[in-house]
Amino acid sequence: MSEYSAHMFLHVRRTRDGVRLVGEHKGERGHRIQNPHRPDVDGVFVEWSWDGASLRLRNDRYGFYPIFYFANDAEIAVSDSIDSLLAAGALRDLDDAGLAAFLRLGHFLGDDTAFRAIRVLPPGVVLEWSIAGLKIAPSLVIARRCEMSRRAAMDAYIDLFRAAIARRGAPARSLVVPLSGGRDSRHIVLELCRQGMAPDECVTAPYRPGAKRKTDVEVAAQLCAALGIRHHVPPARASQKNAEQEKNRRTNYTTLEHGWLMPVVERLCSKAAVSYDGMAGDVLSAGHFLTRERHEWFERRQFRKLFQDMRSALAEPSIQQLLPAETSKRFCLDLALERFETECLPHLEAPNPVGSFSIFNRTRRVACLSAYALQPSVRYVFSPFLDNDLFDFLSSLPAELLVDHNFHTETIQYAYPEYARIPFAVTTPGTGYPATYQQYALEVAAELLFTRTPGLLRKRYVLPRLARCLIDLNYSTAAKWLGTLSIYLMQLERLSAPD
Repeated sequence: MSEYSAHMFLHVRRTRDGVRLVGEHKGERGHRIQNPHRPDVDGVFVEWSWDGASLRLRNDRYGFYPIFYFANDAEIAVSDSIDSLLAAGALRDLDDAGLAAFLRLGHFLGDDTAFRAIRVLPPGVVLEWSIAGLKIAPSLVIARRCEMSRRAAMDAYIDLFRAAIARRGAPARSLVVPLSGGRDSRHIVLELCRQGMAPDECVTAPYRPGAKRKTDVEVAAQLCAALGIRHHVPPARASQKNAEQEKNRRTNYTTLEHGWLMPVVERLCSKAAVSYDGMAGDVLSAGHFLTRERHEWFERRQFRKLFQDMRSALAEPSIQQLLPAETSKRFCLDLALERFETECLPHLEAPNPVGSFSIFNRTRRVACLSAYALQPSVRYVFSPFLDNDLFDFLSSLPAELLVDHNFHTETIQYAYPEYARIPFAVTTPGTGYPATYQQYALEVAAELLFTRTPGLLRKRYVLPRLARCLIDLNYSTAAKWLGTLSIYLMQLERLSAPD
């Protein structure tokens, strides 16, 4: 965990005496993989160089390594830490349109951050900054539709996934893999074992918010026992509030998720030299977020209906009540809808536009953070579903093949029939872990009580509801969204305040 403080940072500024540079003039983060059958570079990475006259940055094809920047005629600063960019002088004005979408969808869109002046590097970008100004040329990957039978698609998936794992391998020890009760991580672990690269350990979060009929821990333990792999379940964080605050800092205030994952992250950072992450697998091959209605709305450009169905954070009445009146006007629905439509348009020609939109917005802005923002000391974190060959194939599959959400399950069971009897975790409605939520509500309420009245949050709405979480077990799960949003908005307000 000690390596977290070693942020990537470069600040180039023109002065009357010439150019002043702070940071490394050349470097890279992440990993690059060369596929001998393709000219493009695989992997998840960012690289930069300053030659005395111009700065040049390049990142991976999908923009999954989170790097942020601000630029004007006189300066550019680039970092994997928004805190560092703010300290370097980035303007602290909030991005109203970006936050309007964030509060409703639960994630930022495109290259937005909470701050108008700070952007995240787009996918497949080449950025150049010099005396001539800023040039930035992103390249979004939109696949062409591929027609084949379901069985042929499964065969191709199996072969391409095996090649993706083989290309990455296990270049150092120890190999530790986070294992949930879902499909993506199971696919990875089964294939690693098939290729003789069994993980030294699999790690599963002690709990996930919400009740489960078959929990991640139970299912992961069963699979590890069948494979003969050591299974570790780290203890939950003593303070969920502290975990949320730390997670927000390390993910650069760009997600409300992953707080529950912090115990797994700590284990990986202390034990792993190599890890694998299943990001994008569910969207590319299990039809995650895809429904027939969403596909039709996308094709018909009925973006308002699509937006309302995809929103997973705050409902409109909650926004009106949670935020002060002036703030809710700034982060209004119309701004969010306009921002959403802009980001939908590039994906209209994709075979699975819902999946394509989700990959380059939600997966890129949320899921990737667990690997590439929260695991700084793990030398290699591989994402095999982003293998260029595999990604091109899976993203070419038509929505009709994926809409039943069974394609990935069938592929895994077909490829590894000896493990088909092991179930997957199943989420069911329920209160989940009331004692955990009650403690969380108490911690957040205490923090809010001793915080000056914030401009981004209405205390008189939040505090009574946090109190109700303490006495009403059926309401206790509300602490998850109330507490998480309250912590986020309190931190954001402190950051946006003038120095």
